[in-house]
Amino acid sequence: MRSLRIEAGARTQKIESGMHKHHAHKSYEIYYLKSGERSYFIEDNVYPLLPGDFALISGYVLHKTSGKNFERILLNFDYDDVPEELRETIDCCFSKIIIHTPAQSRQYIELLLERMQAEYKENGVQPFLVAQFTCLVMEIARFSVGRTKPTDAAARQILEIVRFINQNYAEELTVESLAERAFLSRSHFCRQFKKVTGFSPLEYIHSMRLRCAENLLENTDLSITEIAIQSGFSGSNYFGDLFRRYRGVSPRQWRQAARDGNV
Repeated sequence: MRSLRIEAGARTQKIESGMHKHHAHKSYEIYYLKSGERSYFIEDNVYPLLPGDFALISGYVLHKTSGKNFERILLNFDYDDVPEELRETIDCCFSKIIIHTPAQSRQYIELLLERMQAEYKENGVQPFLVAQFTCLVMEIARFSVGRTKPTDAAARQILEIVRFINQNYAEELTVESLAERAFLSRSHFCRQFKKVTGFSPLEYIHSMRLRCAENLLENTDLSITEIAIQSGFSGSNYFGDLFRRYRGVSPRQWRQAARDGNV
């Protein structure tokens, strides 16, 4: 499992949210909250996380966290790199999104995660670390209890708009029309949308369109202009400017990197 990456960290103040803070990447992600509280926006739902909770994010799923004063441990890995004998368990775990661990099990889990972090830092990905990863996955599987649904009733109205954007991002969308759909003033809608998702409405629309464009760049031979239109952008110049701003390269460079196996 050469792709396995482990990162631990703490924050004592709220991180400014922005387009560059969200991600939807090929790798799978295991997020463990050690202390504090987080709000986790995943695809089109919001989940509250408490200490001892795991969030499991499959590849290419849009996600973002918000909150302050927290400590977490993060693991990323490529599914194709998972040993064959472990894939069924991985599939079982990642069919869930949020997994709660009982208090009596957290000491062992956190010790295991800390040992994995130390091993990764000292020796990189070696057989012993892979064995520890297998133990972690088995522990997570033991506590798989199903999807956790959003508990904040006030968020449902905004999440309906999120689902509408997910289904219609390639159409012409404006913040004003979305606010009207939610029966809210533009300013109140923008505040509520940012509070629930961590994105401004325009950031979220852009994120969905860019994700569509990435897929078309990687898997089709469509022209840049055709991709821009199919993804919902008004033109190729605007699409190219946004793509460079948020991805750091031009659409053509992204396509070439994908063909070279570097995406």
